[in-house]
Amino acid sequence: MNRIEAAYLAGLIDGEGTVSITKQKQYKRKLFALRPWLIVSNTNAPLILFLKRNYGGSIHRQKQRGNSKPELRWQVLEQKEIKNILVRVFPYLRIKKVRAKLLLRFLISREKRKPYSKRELAIFEKIKYLNRRGIKAG
Repeated sequence: MNRIEAAYLAGLIDGEGTVSITKQKQYKRKLFALRPWLIVSNTNAPLILFLKRNYGGSIHRQKQRGNSKPELRWQVLEQKEIKNILVRVFPYLRIKKVRAKLLLRFLISREKRKPYSKRELAIFEKIKYLNRRGIKAG
């Protein structure tokens, strides 16, 4: 990915994207897993196909709401892929820069596959706070 592509992808992530960590319950257990997400949603199918073809990840079709255009979601869930993308686009991010920095810290910390540390849980809570909706959203 060259600098122009990195800046373009950063713009898409800033404007149409989600940089987050989701908490998933483990089936029939009291445990949970924290899963990093990098998502760009858009109604332009060629754009979403371009992202998948060039940067990996997968494509999912979102439920259509009312008479709106069908929305596609490019999502990257693999930690190595997310880290690789965020490292390249980080200098060009504006709106999602803090989230990306936190997610990169989380990904680096998770490379050793140990139980979640207090720091990792704090990063999850901070990203959750930054991604909340509403007037007082971060």
